[in-house]
Amino acid sequence: MSLDQINQRLRLGCLPEDWTQRWPASEPAFISGGVFFLQPTYLRHACDTIRMDAEITGLLLDAAQRIAAEPTLERLASHCHYLLFESGLELNVRQWPQISREIHAAGPLFYAVVYLSGLPSIQRLYRQRGIAESVMIHTLSDLELWIREHKRRNGAWGFSNLGWMHNHFREKLIALGRLQFIPGKFGSPFHFYRDVRSGKVVGLAEGGCLFRDDGQFANADYGTIRKGYWASRLEMGDRQITGNPISPWGVVERREITLARDAWPEILRSGDPTMTVHIPASGPMTPKACGDSFREAVSFLPRHFPDWPFRAFTCISWLLDPQLEAMDPRPANLAAFPPEWYLHPVDGATERQALERVFDIFEEGTFNLAAAPMRTSLQRGIIAFMRRGGHLRSTGGVLFPEDLDWGKSVYRKSWKGVIGCFAVSGLRQQCSLSRSQSHRRP
Repeated sequence: MSLDQINQRLRLGCLPEDWTQRWPASEPAFISGGVFFLQPTYLRHACDTIRMDAEITGLLLDAAQRIAAEPTLERLASHCHYLLFESGLELNVRQWPQISREIHAAGPLFYAVVYLSGLPSIQRLYRQRGIAESVMIHTLSDLELWIREHKRRNGAWGFSNLGWMHNHFREKLIALGRLQFIPGKFGSPFHFYRDVRSGKVVGLAEGGCLFRDDGQFANADYGTIRKGYWASRLEMGDRQITGNPISPWGVVERREITLARDAWPEILRSGDPTMTVHIPASGPMTPKACGDSFREAVSFLPRHFPDWPFRAFTCISWLLDPQLEAMDPRPANLAAFPPEWYLHPVDGATERQALERVFDIFEEGTFNLAAAPMRTSLQRGIIAFMRRGGHLRSTGGVLFPEDLDWGKSVYRKSWKGVIGCFAVSGLRQQCSLSRSQSHRRP
């Protein structure tokens, strides 16, 4: 059966290039009626292994049976398994076409079944790294979470978050307690420096970035706030560096500071390896749970993933918006999260992610403030904040492993000591921060 014939039957539209180029390579392993992961014995074992709920297990068993009974889906499932777990290719699975319920009853759960075919592969990788099976089970539990999320959003069972789950089944994401960790690169236009004597940290903005008076990017909040624009400056000399500092509260200051190079070596810039932190929607974000995750990650990741070197933990999320700390009523768990990071503004930051997570608003421009639900204290607090003219926005954060002391707001507490010489107001005031001026961390 050719891929064109399958496309005609399933009406998938424009097919991904990796599907078409590698179709012949997956043909020899395909045996009609013998695709291993479509067999009930295998699929039930896979679901039991990762502690899948009985309801979801039943749905996946039914979907696999329907896939096995349809030759086009059976062949396509075998091909997708080959691409994901045998080809060794880097894939852009976000471009893979969805199969709607109207095309076939098994379509909405097709990729969930295919992902479960990779369980032997991920088990082997975890064993090679000496990682306990409990960590794998916790990591792969996201599959059930996203199947349920699809039902919550769309009113019917399905699975559509291919790109995200690709990280889990290709060993690119590890869940450690409440948080998840993904290797990446720092992508924000900022530089971070550490005082060699005190260990304190200062961030400077890259030159040529356009900011507002409040220290946010000019294009934040959809560019609706248009006043006080100014461009950052960063001058890197042989002996000193002059630029606009970032406060740990997540704003870039218009004044300038000068750092002595020998006293303040650079520890992070755009393109450096980092560990991205993701907060799954899987329960309360208690300070203890978050702190425990970071403490485990600091020892776990270098030990089991020495090929994942990273300089800092990074995150971009609405959950880092420091404005959460001033909400009324104050969301205690959420408000405790931003102070532990060295926050920074995000280019093009908006309220979209917050509205999506809190109010289930998934399309731009559809939020009606007057008709918004107020069932939870968080919803009520955000509505009150927005009615006062407030703008929620995604915020970035950096946390260096050597600074981890969860619950102590390390960067904020050290900020006055680092920038203490700027007590006098002024827009372009300069001050040299050297060893003699540094203060030890409280």
